[in-house]
Amino acid sequence: MEAFDYKKNDSWGNAGWLGSDAYYRFWGEVYALDLAEYFCNKTIVDIGAGNGVIWEKALDQGLVFKELHLIDPALNISAKLSCVPNVIKHETTLEKLGTISADVAVFKQSIHHVYAGLGAEMFDAIKAKMYVNFSMPPNPDWPMSRALKELYKPSCLDVRDIFKNSKKNLKATSSISYPVEMHRDVWCSLLKKRFTSILHDCDDAFIEREIKWVRENLPSDIFFADTLECLVFE
Repeated sequence: MEAFDYKKNDSWGNAGWLGSDAYYRFWGEVYALDLAEYFCNKTIVDIGAGNGVIWEKALDQGLVFKELHLIDPALNISAKLSCVPNVIKHETTLEKLGTISADVAVFKQSIHHVYAGLGAEMFDAIKAKMYVNFSMPPNPDWPMSRALKELYKPSCLDVRDIFKNSKKNLKATSSISYPVEMHRDVWCSLLKKRFTSILHDCDDAFIEREIKWVRENLPSDIFFADTLECLVFE
């Protein structure tokens, strides 16, 4: 059985709570208020910007920036965000874009993908004074079987090592959690969609085993915290 081709299934990244308006509003508030000292009146580059809705929600919360560069090969932002004069769209990969300079570079669960492609040279391509990264913690609170926990490899997401090898200094750390409540059947549908990158290379047999574990071990209503670590480097 061939691995699931997530590139042909564009719904995987916006499934469940990850594509809800409440989730976008939550992160828009984090950007506009909690991280105002890093983003306000700055030139920002977002690598792996996707649909850019978080920035749209941050603008609604009053965030003001000099320029916002959105980079993604599948960039698909709204007409509203496109009309903001200081938003610059780069519908391409960082490798093809070349060097870009900014006050702050933002990665939201994308840095390991960029690093896999460019290695330490990513910091030559992105010349920023500050780097703000959001990644899953080593032990996420998601409902997972032992097999899925073993598949989840913090080593490929070890942002501290990525920045340490770049000789950059850790400035601040924090954890930001979004409370999730859903029916067990919804979680199973997310698994089928390979809603997270750790599932991209799983074959159907693995997914079916995980769904079987979910149905046998989880209650009908499940609750957990979707937590991201925020690491700021300079």
